[in-house]
Amino acid sequence: HRPAVSALPPEIVLYAIGFLERPMQVAFSFGDSAVTLWQGGQQRILDRHAGRVAAMRFFPAGDRLVTSDAAGASAVWSAWSGRVLRVLEGGHESWAGVIDLQVFPDGDRIATLGADAMVVVWSASSGQVLRRLIFRNGSVTPSVVRVLPPDGAKLVTGLSQFYRADPVVVWDVARGEWVHSLRQPGDPVRHMEACPCGQRLVTADAASVFLWNAAEGHL
Repeated sequence: HRPAVSALPPEIVLYAIGFLERPMQVAFSFGDSAVTLWQGGQQRILDRHAGRVAAMRFFPAGDRLVTSDAAGASAVWSAWSGRVLRVLEGGHESWAGVIDLQVFPDGDRIATLGADAMVVVWSASSGQVLRRLIFRNGSVTPSVVRVLPPDGAKLVTGLSQFYRADPVVVWDVARGEWVHSLRQPGDPVRHMEACPCGQRLVTADAASVFLWNAAEGHL
């Protein structure tokens, strides 16, 4: 058994967490603008966000970490030095915070999901906006975004609130269009993970878990 990274008081709530097994790294935030990064038992504080840190992910190689905040900005960090490599700003509406994010398998792109019901695909190296995926049907509140392996040609969004729209949507990234939507029975989507093969998708609401054929769009 591995020792616990840190014992937290019961009144402390984690708002965002990222984990990478090899090399062993853990990043987390307690609902403020700072990120705590643990590597091999050593702790480093990363602090440059203007708003509450809402999401974070390690890059596949483990050399970088991307974090996003409730003010709508994202930052790419060196996991080794703690230095900010790139700031991603201006992709979402000025009032919209980032709800979730995902790094593409190639490590060259980042997808951020905003409260403006928009997914922005960024270049991780230049910080430029490559594509915007916009919900155009119904009134929706997004909750989660995941990129489908192995090539990241498609990504999936889950909705926590929706009217005249299905709660799970599969997108073609290059075209910026819906491929199909998945009508999850029950409550809104709270969690979602993609199989490494890219063919299957798991979603969960408050009480149930659903396994999908992501390529064909059915349970």
